[in-house]
Amino acid sequence: PPPSPHHSTRMGTLVLATLLALALATASVPPAAAVAWCGATTAVSSRCVVDALPAVTSGTTVAIATSADSLADTSAWAALVRILPPPHRSPPPPSPGYLAITLTNLVPDTRYSLALIHLPSFVNASAPISQLRAALMALAPTAASSWRPIATFTTFPPPGAVASFTFAAASCASTGSAHAVFDDLARAHPLFFAHMGDLYYKDIAESAPWRFASALRQVFDSPTQSALYASTSVVYIHDDHDYGPNDSDAASPARPAALASYLTAVPHYPLASRAAAALPALDAAASPADAVNGSAAYTRTIT
Repeated sequence: PPPSPHHSTRMGTLVLATLLALALATASVPPAAAVAWCGATTAVSSRCVVDALPAVTSGTTVAIATSADSLADTSAWAALVRILPPPHRSPPPPSPGYLAITLTNLVPDTRYSLALIHLPSFVNASAPISQLRAALMALAPTAASSWRPIATFTTFPPPGAVASFTFAAASCASTGSAHAVFDDLARAHPLFFAHMGDLYYKDIAESAPWRFASALRQVFDSPTQSALYASTSVVYIHDDHDYGPNDSDAASPARPAALASYLTAVPHYPLASRAAAALPALDAAASPADAVNGSAAYTRTIT
């Protein structure tokens, strides 16, 4: 006799489940991001910035924040953010563009790790995030051992609460310095690290976004600096060399690109409205590949 409608439905469900299992079996970890750091942290939120193109290739990437030592402990997953691929990837810009990931509804005074996981392109990118979460949770017992956090941070104590904590502050290191002092700072386990300026000494004298992206990448190429910035929340304040030559002020010719770089590449707290409004339209010709560095041009996120 012909198969019953119920039998066909069960077969269709089995096939769909098998295809989903095969899809998730190919979930992978993105290539290591040259830039990865978190900041703008509060008691219940944080903002992380990573290189866009290394982090997002094809299909959908899911960012997971967890308060456990292992991503296999799915009960500790605090936030999932779905990231769609950039609208276009060719030609690649000399500066990668940046991906900002905002994590909310976190628990105060809790340490979190951030991991990015690629899903294959044939997984429905527009499916409810709850479905992606359920699928990843089912996969975690066998796949989580290959998932690696790219940054960690600790949320602040609740507002008004009495708390004891350590923070670190420093400034003015040679561009790309790999000095051991950065390891010493990380070992102090500060709640946050305040970088008080002169992150690099490139003395950029033109409004060219790609030059600032190159300078930031050189900083993160330092194993000791990148490890520190990926281990805690960072509060980064511009000084003269961050936005122009020595003793630069608001008249620096590089200021528009420096501000654009700060807005897109740095996980910063909200700026005064007049500072954000001062950002003019940037000339794409300033970049050798006719590409302006910026998250809006290459990525979009859905939370």
